Amino acid sequence: MSVPDLSLTEQVAQHLDGFDSAPFLFVGSGLSRRYLGTEDWAGLLRRFSALTDRPWEYYLSTANGDYPEAASNIAERFHEVWWSSPRFVQSRKLFQKEARDRQSPLKFEIANYLRGISPLALPEDLGPSGFSEELLTLSQVMVDGVITTNWNQMLEQIFPDYQVFIGQEELLFARLLGIAEIYKIHGCCTQPNSLVLTAEDYSRFSLRNPYLASKLLTVFVEHPVVFLGYSLTDKNIRAILASIVECLSKEHIDQLKERLIFVEWDSERRGASFEQTTLPVSPGVNVPLMVIRTYSFQPVYEALATLRRKFPAATLRSLKDHVYTLVQTNDPTEKMHVLGIEEADVSSSVDVVFGVGIQSKLGHTGYKAISSDEVYRDLIFGEGASWDPAQVVEHVLPRLLSKTRTNLVPVYKYLRNAGQIDEAGNLVGEVHPRVRAAFSDDFERLLPSGSYRGEGKWVHSVAENLEELWEVCESIWPDKVPWHFFVHATHLGPDRLEQEKTLGYLRQWKALLVSDDISSRTAYKKLACAYDWLTYRNP
Repeated sequence: MSVPDLSLTEQVAQHLDGFDSAPFLFVGSGLSRRYLGTEDWAGLLRRFSALTDRPWEYYLSTANGDYPEAASNIAERFHEVWWSSPRFVQSRKLFQKEARDRQSPLKFEIANYLRGISPLALPEDLGPSGFSEELLTLSQVMVDGVITTNWNQMLEQIFPDYQVFIGQEELLFARLLGIAEIYKIHGCCTQPNSLVLTAEDYSRFSLRNPYLASKLLTVFVEHPVVFLGYSLTDKNIRAILASIVECLSKEHIDQLKERLIFVEWDSERRGASFEQTTLPVSPGVNVPLMVIRTYSFQPVYEALATLRRKFPAATLRSLKDHVYTLVQTNDPTEKMHVLGIEEADVSSSVDVVFGVGIQSKLGHTGYKAISSDEVYRDLIFGEGASWDPAQVVEHVLPRLLSKTRTNLVPVYKYLRNAGQIDEAGNLVGEVHPRVRAAFSDDFERLLPSGSYRGEGKWVHSVAENLEELWEVCESIWPDKVPWHFFVHATHLGPDRLEQEKTLGYLRQWKALLVSDDISSRTAYKKLACAYDWLTYRNP
């Protein structure tokens, strides 16, 4: 129901204002083609069929036009190529232990290809010309979570603070909180064997579809769901919706009409519209939904960005997780703290924090203005040689630690130089509770986040030190070596990271400390904190 006097942004914002919960996004391959310039499914299969002795048309006709069956046939022939061709020597070295079946090699190479394309650099290098503004606005939308069938890492880059769940297996057994989460239901390129690619993969996926649908039912019942990058004719989406509506009465199905919102790209620029329609998902079952037709997605993103909440989604997820754990463990006294609201760090070991107050002014006059970037530059280049480490411990570190959810602040250099770490590596003397908590954190906090967190085993299998890791990144991602190197570096752990080598890479790539790309900046700071750990925690 388009309202002529309202813009599309106003219509969508007005519609979403009628819900108590923030929306979820359901993202398909159309967004990857729009912003990354990647191929559609047929184009991707065509690319890899070219590595065999048959053309794509052969596989497609043999499969009677069925893409998953064509993918199975390509995988079968590619299996022999991958194991014998000199072209894949490095790839075999990296992945042969992970080969589960004859379809694994094709998944390895598709995953390598996609990992080399994404992520994007926000906010400047955002993809094909004309979409920079769209992507920047998309990164600012207020949504509770994202469901996607895409394999690339674009969404993790756009929503870097969201927790990622990969594949049906992980989703079915994980404790989902329904906020600041990304559900990659068809797998991810960071876990090649998780990709839903072939006819056999889709068969397994279909068998579990009802279980997945029941897991996602809460999302569809409690949130508006905005579909981006899909066609209304997409059979996978129809299958998921069919599984969901099987769990609902007709009355509840009718209630979905306001919650399901499909955004369709109008390639002919006929003008924007926002109207009701129905979608047949199974014989005799039609799902009511809203359809937005538009050439530019900017008005839709602007509407989603106008929604407001008092706390960031990632903070709310952490609070929800703490409360959930508190209730489940039935232990309300062990870690309860009352702090001023501006002191609360919900990612710490505190189960839940309550309290409101005004934080007293901290700091010796000469140390009030020291920023976290200055602390990193002192750690790496010694720019704060004139600083009094005791003053830094007392006045700078508590202030910086209160402003970050991840405690990515180097503390050990100043504690040791202030004489507050003894020869046995113990903390001595009185320090602010936040500094004490940061001192007590283990090395695991410096490991990569999101979907990269599970790649430690792979890193250890391919690299003994930073130099070998650089060579591996250079061979797999020649166009994005520094980014992948810094993201994976801390996986080497304290035993394989050498102080001088680590410092050398930090100094060489100092520009990453002030990079516009949040993920690059975070990865750089994690390796810097690892250097702080190696040099001053237990020298």
